[in-house]
Amino acid sequence: MTEEEMTARQRAAETKRRRTRQMIVLATLDLYGDADEADYTREQIAEAADVSVATLYNHFAYKYDILQAAHERLLAPVTQPIIRGQEDGTYNPSDPVEDLIRYTYAAAKMSNSCRALTIALVDSRYAVPTRDRYFNRGYRDVGSHIAEGMGVITFNRAPFYRAEGNGFRDGYLHAVSSTTTAYHARALLEELRDFQYPDKGDTAERAAKTVLAELLPATLVGSEAHFIEDAISRIESVRPKIDEWYEKLKQREDLVSW
Repeated sequence: MTEEEMTARQRAAETKRRRTRQMIVLATLDLYGDADEADYTREQIAEAADVSVATLYNHFAYKYDILQAAHERLLAPVTQPIIRGQEDGTYNPSDPVEDLIRYTYAAAKMSNSCRALTIALVDSRYAVPTRDRYFNRGYRDVGSHIAEGMGVITFNRAPFYRAEGNGFRDGYLHAVSSTTTAYHARALLEELRDFQYPDKGDTAERAAKTVLAELLPATLVGSEAHFIEDAISRIESVRPKIDEWYEKLKQREDLVSW
């Protein structure tokens, strides 16, 4: 077999692999839909995707990995514009604090739109052996795709700087830690999972405010309490725009096809 033939065969195999993976992810989104509570086995997901369970295992080692990939696809309209903007140099917010507030609320809104998937994702993390949950073993933590966007917004962007240790080191303020954004992104999804009474208030807004109440003090150096409170209250002004964007997005395409 020539090198050209091998390359063509490898390309075809990779295309097939991507298509199969996409089928599984879309079938997972379709299964979980917009239900508040539902969960499915790997066998049910395989059946919905019209693949064998063995094929499912070939693409995803754990059920958690399937749900993580589906959740990443669900939140792509929120996370990808910021990540792509960072990559091509076009992302330069005039007000990073408001952008973080808008982003956090939008991520909560989208995650709550497929609440069953969000709950199943958070719960499935604990079925993965501890040694395989974290980055150094190749498995992304819950909400890491949300944390990536948070990292873009806060990285080396005033006023999001945090002094390491007891203050300045070598005269410089150091960028917000990825551990900080990872923790709060996971906390956002856990907050959505644990909120059991959606009739008592907007779940997405409540979750976003709860997380921002911890995230902002952890990332804004020298900000007084009233500034943090004022920043969190800005959700009320950005919410109508995000809600309108969300409704237009739903009208344009079904959530599963995003």
